[in-house]
Order: sequence, then C-alpha cells, then structure tokens
Amino acid sequence: MEQNKALLVVSFGTSHHDTREKTIDQIEAYLGQSFPDRKVYRAWTSGMIIQKLRREGIETDTVPDALERMLRDRITDVLIQPTHLLNGIENDQMLRQAEAYRSRFQNLRIGAPLLTSDRDLQRVAEILTAQFPNLGEEEAVLLMGHGTEHDANAVYAALDYRFKDMGRDRFYMATVEGYPALEQALRQMKANQRLQKVYLVPFMIVAGDHAKHDMAGPKPDSWKRMVADAGYEPCCLLRGLGELPEVRQLLAEHAGQAEARQSAPFRGKLTGVGVGPGDPELLTYKAMKHIQNCDLLVLPDSDRGNCVAYQIVEKAWAGVRNKPVLQVAMPMTHDKARMAESHLAAARAVERHLDQGKQVVFLTLGDPSVYSTYFYLHRHYSGRLRSGDGTRRALFLRGGGSIGPESGHGDGDDPHHPLLAWRGAGPGPAGCEGADEGRFADGPGETGAAGPGDGGRYGGKLRHGWPAVLPEHGRDPGGRRVLFPAACPGGRRRAMIHFVGAGSGAVDLITVRGQRLLSQADLIVYAGSLVNPALLEYARPDCRILDSARMTLEEVVAAMLEAERDGKTTVRLHTGDPSIYGAIREQMDRLDAAGVSYDVCPGVSAFCGAAAALHLEYTLPGVSQSLVITRMAGRTPVPEAESIESFAAHKASMAIFLSTGMLEELSRRLVAGGYDPDTPAAIVYKATWPDEKVCVCTVQTLAQTAREHGITKTALILVGRAVAHQEYNRSELYHPAFSTEFRKAKL
Repeated sequence: MEQNKALLVVSFGTSHHDTREKTIDQIEAYLGQSFPDRKVYRAWTSGMIIQKLRREGIETDTVPDALERMLRDRITDVLIQPTHLLNGIENDQMLRQAEAYRSRFQNLRIGAPLLTSDRDLQRVAEILTAQFPNLGEEEAVLLMGHGTEHDANAVYAALDYRFKDMGRDRFYMATVEGYPALEQALRQMKANQRLQKVYLVPFMIVAGDHAKHDMAGPKPDSWKRMVADAGYEPCCLLRGLGELPEVRQLLAEHAGQAEARQSAPFRGKLTGVGVGPGDPELLTYKAMKHIQNCDLLVLPDSDRGNCVAYQIVEKAWAGVRNKPVLQVAMPMTHDKARMAESHLAAARAVERHLDQGKQVVFLTLGDPSVYSTYFYLHRHYSGRLRSGDGTRRALFLRGGGSIGPESGHGDGDDPHHPLLAWRGAGPGPAGCEGADEGRFADGPGETGAAGPGDGGRYGGKLRHGWPAVLPEHGRDPGGRRVLFPAACPGGRRRAMIHFVGAGSGAVDLITVRGQRLLSQADLIVYAGSLVNPALLEYARPDCRILDSARMTLEEVVAAMLEAERDGKTTVRLHTGDPSIYGAIREQMDRLDAAGVSYDVCPGVSAFCGAAAALHLEYTLPGVSQSLVITRMAGRTPVPEAESIESFAAHKASMAIFLSTGMLEELSRRLVAGGYDPDTPAAIVYKATWPDEKVCVCTVQTLAQTAREHGITKTALILVGRAVAHQEYNRSELYHPAFSTEFRKAKL
C-alpha cells in the first residue's frame, strides 16, 4: 500500500453501534477493498453525535480533524467519498471544510453523494424495488427519508415520481422534516382501496434514531402508530441503506469516477478573481498572477469594451488584450427555474474549457465575497477564490479614517471605534466612489460642530458624501485643497510616509502598490505580532526594519519623523487593511501636528481572506445585504449602541474581530440579540496563512468548535445565514430587463 494515498469516508454518523456495524463499517470496508492502494480514514459531520460518543469514551474525527491527521501522516493524495444521500447541508459543509485544505495536498478529490444524477435516481429506485420482488397487490412500501430545508430536498419527490413512472405505484416516499411528508403519502394510499399492509423502511444510510423511534417507536406520533391509525397493518423493517451491497457498490463507483475525473492530467481549474475597487495598482499580486497565467477569461453578460473589471485589468497589464474571452449569459430574474437553467448553461460552457485542461479566470469587481456574480457559477463545481481589494476599503481610506487595530490575526486592544457596516449599494462605474473622483473640491467650507452633511472633525461641507476639506494632503496651484490628490497631477509634495495594508496573511495578497512601496522603503515599521514576516523579503538590503510590537506609539512616530527629517521614505506596515482596527488615526494626528504628509495603501482584510477560504459571499440577495464588522468589548469598551446584541437583532452577516477568547459570552449575546442558536457560523484561524484553519459550526457551538480545534486566538468569527450559501435570490444587475450605462435592456 502506498502510504501517501488515502481514502476519507465521510458519514453523518450514528450513536447506535448495532446499525453502524452493519452500515458505515461495511461501507468503509467495501471502499477500502475497492481502493487497496489507499489508507482508509473516517470522519463524521454530526457534531452532536461526535460529542455524545466522546462522553462514552469514543473519539471520532470531524473532516478537518481527519485531514489534519493525514497531513501529520504525510498523506499527499486524498480521495474523499461521502456516504450522504444528497448534496444537502451536511455535504455542503463537508465540501467547504475539504476545500479549505485543497492547497495543502498534491491531490484532493471528492466523490458525489449517493443521489446526485438522474442515473443515480434510477439505480436506487431499481435497488429498492428489487428488495420486494413478491409485493402483493394489497401491500405497499413506505420509505422514511429525513428531509431537509436545503434545495436538495426535491430529490425525495423526484424518487417518489420515479417509482410511479416505473409502474411501481405502491412504493411511497415521505420525510420526517421535509416534503413529501407522511400525510401526503397516506393521502395517496387512500386512493388504493385494496391496500391492507404497509412495510415501513428507513430511506437512510443507517437505521438509527429516526428509524427506531420516529418510525418504529411506540409513541402516538410514530409512523408505525399513525399508519395503524389510518387502517393499515404496519410492518417495520429496520434496515439501513448501507446494508445493501448494491448501495455500497454505487458509492464506490462515485469515488472511482471522482478519482478518474479529477486526477486526469488535463483537468483545468476555475478561479474567481476580484480586481479591486478601480485603481489598477490595487490589484493583488496573486490576482495578477492568475490573470497572466490563465488560458481564458470569463466575463458575465459583457464584452471587453463594456466589462468594467476587464478594463481595470487592462490598465494594469496591456497583455490581457491577447487573452481569449468567454461571455456567459447570466440573466437577472425572479424565475428560479430560468435562473437555474442559465446558471447551468454558463457552468457547462465553462466546464468544456476546464475539461480541456484550461485555467479559467472569472473576473469580478471589488472582492468576490461582496456582491459578486462569480458565486452563481461557483456553486456548480469547486473553484478557487482569490481575494481582491473591496471597494469599501478604498472608500473609507479616502477619508483617512481608522477603526482601530485590524486583526482577525490577534486579540490586542485599541482605543478606537469598533464597527464598520455597509448596505446594499454596490460600487459605481469602475468601482469609483463618487462623481468627484479625481477632481478638486471647494474649500475651506464651514467649520464647527458636525451635523448632517457636515465634514465632521475636519470641517467643510460634504460633497457626494465626502468631506470637501481633507487634512493637508496637498493643494492645487489655485490654492484649493485636493479631494482625491492621488488622482491629480502636479502641485503636490510626494508623501514620504506610507501606511500600507499587508493583507490577510498570504504574501502574494499584498497589492502591487504595497509591494512597490516596500521595495522602495528606507524604513519599515511593521506589526510583528500580526504581519507575515515573509513580506520583509521585499525590502532592500539596506532598509532599516523595526517591529512595532515592541514599541510604544511615541517611539513609532519618533522613528517615522526622524526618517522624514532625513528625507527617507517610510512604510508603516499594518496587518490586513489599515482602516480596520489598525490604530492609524492616532499616528496620523501626530503626523498632522508635525506638518508631515502621508498616504494610505489599502490591503486585503482578514474578513475578505476568510470569505475566500469559505467560498463565501456575505451579501447574498434575499439573505443579507448588510455586513457588520465589529468586535466584543475587551479592555477597550464598545459603545452601548454598538453592542453585539444590537447588531444581532438585524440578523445581517457579521464579521467579528478580536473576540476568539470570549466565544462562550459571544454566543450568549448573539442569541440574546436575536440570532437562532442554529444560525450558521464559522471560525477562520489565520485566514490565507499557510496554517489556515476553517471550522464551520453554529452560533451555539462556537466555543465548543474552537476547543475541539485548539483555536484560542488569531481567528475571525463569521455569523449569519450567508455562511450556509442557501436559499438566496438572483441579483438584478445582469437581468435582460435591467439597463445600465454600459448595456441597454434586452427585454
């Protein structure tokens, strides 16, 4: 056996050892025999069952646990086969967890659940009907499925229809928690006056709790009692699907298809690439690398001349003009059937290129996790997500603002504001922030107390939402201050001090501008406890490097002012994006007082890196159009109006920084504010770093999940229904009836 190859069998799990031995154990044994060159590992997805067994002294791995174990065992080639019936909630969770580890193995392949294709439905229907070759005219078979709120619940009705289409109209399907329910099945049975006896059979891999209690139990609401009350003789068969050799064989076929398909030497890959908010210099190195190395660019409902994301790339790299382009139609509509059809057509168009071994890049404005069309294509197959630089960060940095020390990679304290939130309006043309981008503003305006439309602490009226006067960034030759001086030629002293966002962790997620500034710096002051030290390799050999983790604010500012007096260039390197928990405002105030100019280079925040790790869009239409960035109160208090409870009441997507050590309290306050305990949540440890960990859980199990995975700090907490990627609406931007300045309505 080649010890560097492994097979991971993923099951929901069961606490009933008798049925486990007949089902899960037998499936694992059969798959092991089918793939003799692979070492077999086990993982279960039910945290509740894992905890119950742990109290009995039995340890069972979660998917991340098993993959970590494989890494320790020096496994390089992983084949994952789920025993799940459907592509539902449990399987989606498994896929998210597994995808987070893809880059850590040479090969990671994932097989399909039992009921994935039309052929699977036919095979399973034939397997089940074959179990009752002598079914009498007065007898019927009632299958008990689990049911789910996931879209995959439609499989149960499809299977029920399949029975009828096969002429086996005395086979009925019903579910415990979905549709069709028992009442629908009993109503159909009444149409057959000859029925007297009903066989109740679990349509589940194991015959566990639901089969023993909900189906065959003595309580009045058990299916056995309800079937008897309806006038039929019930006969319960406690046999899980995993006991059937034909079912094991079908799962083995799915694993074999995954191994053959995904290990093919010419298989390509789809990558969603965010191009940033508009400035070509804010493209990350990794994004540019993927664009330059790809074989095909995908543009949604646009050609080269009308695609804003493409035009941003073109300004950064003229070579993009030589790249082939695929335009995919993705119409905006509330017709879910039409929407699904268009998604599938687009996915198939892209997949034809993937099957030819091409590296395909889907371009999107800003960051793929925020208001992105990419996710409508991504859900059809595994892609890779590259963080862009969200428009929101550039918007905020134009005002020179700060929201305290940005982390997700540390649990320090700061003296600044704990929140940033924004709502459903996307970026304007080319990701621009307003009509006055790059123009001069009137100055100096009125000063005084801030009010609606006022410039706040800097004075001056707002123009298109921005202060007309900004603090000493530069003046034009006519004496007026520049609103966005970086876009205006001439009349401006070059900033010698640059606040630079280092990105969320991965070295190649620093922006093109950030890397250039690092390579030119005479002095780099970096947040040593949070910034990836590998970024310092961009520095010149003679560059002076200081670790601000060992310095006070006064010492940091003194070092920058000394370099300024000597005519040297300084980079103040902050983790993630400087505007989020970066403590930059207090540094800027001291530089303002000294008459020293500076500028800010945005970075990829941890919340964008975490979204990339989870393949997550925070702003799913119909689910959430708001993202709240906040933190728990530590030594720095949080204003009462910005408490966790007050934000939880909105049930929007939340990214919670600096709170990993307070998860019990965080869960309690989220629930108290309005989140259901079962609301999807995630813990992302060191997003985009080589040792990144992604743990999907619920609000109620945050602390438990962190303990299980040994996470005590350096993590970001995500909360909200968007984490589950389910039951969302199509956005309107690409609807054929929707006109923009680049495209007229087609309906």
